[in-house]
Amino acid sequence: MNMTEIISSYRNLRYELENQLERLAPLHASGMSCRKGCSKCCIHLALLPLEIYVMAEDLGLHYSFSGNVSGLKQCPFLKDHACSVYNERPVICRAFGFPQLWITEEWNADGLRLSDEESEKTVDWCEMNFPDRTPGEVLRDYSEKELLFMTPIKRKLNELNLLFLKQPEGAGFEPFERYFMGGLVC
Repeated sequence: MNMTEIISSYRNLRYELENQLERLAPLHASGMSCRKGCSKCCIHLALLPLEIYVMAEDLGLHYSFSGNVSGLKQCPFLKDHACSVYNERPVICRAFGFPQLWITEEWNADGLRLSDEESEKTVDWCEMNFPDRTPGEVLRDYSEKELLFMTPIKRKLNELNLLFLKQPEGAGFEPFERYFMGGLVC
């Protein structure tokens, strides 16, 4: 897979995620308080190298490996309690808030799953949403199709990231490191 195909696949992953969220939004609307202006989850996140690279490309920025940006508390793209890069935001920002179904998986240093056996299922969401529900209740009351199943999304994102790191554009990034968005500069 070449660099153009990797970036296209990443953008398709974001598009597929948006489609899932549109499908799930009506089902979970009554329990969600996430709205424009709520910026509780807009913390300074660290992302996979591929996501940093694509954001830099989309925003006309580059990534600075120098300087310590880990001390920032909020997302550097948060302006007046709203996302200033909403269309280019990374996967985690798109998914946050919705009840997310995760299956615990173990990976080796090469990014390969250690077991094909299905592991423990967990569910997580923003604490502002569904305040009266426990994870056990959500797992009991909703089918897997009614939750945002994050494990295959994360798996695909990891696969694309590993392919990106083999490209010349991935030089300088470390395979299993995450990079803070505050390193994106003009």
